[in-house]
Amino acid sequence: MQAQGLPYLESEIDQLSTTTNEGINDDVEEVAGVSEYLTALDHVVGKLKDIAFLNQSNDRSIG
Repeated sequence: MQAQGLPYLESEIDQLSTTTNEGINDDVEEVAGVSEYLTALDHVVGKLKDIAFLNQSNDRSIG
């Protein structure tokens, strides 16, 4: 009976390992997507800061 339990446990461990690895891969992909989004957002914020600076400079030169 004990000999039958070992293959079952090995099978369960393999399944848990596969499920965990798939979960980790999904998390890595999600983090990569968030990182990509944050990089794009940082670029947009940088452009908005440039525009705000130019507008402020134009206001000073006009006034």
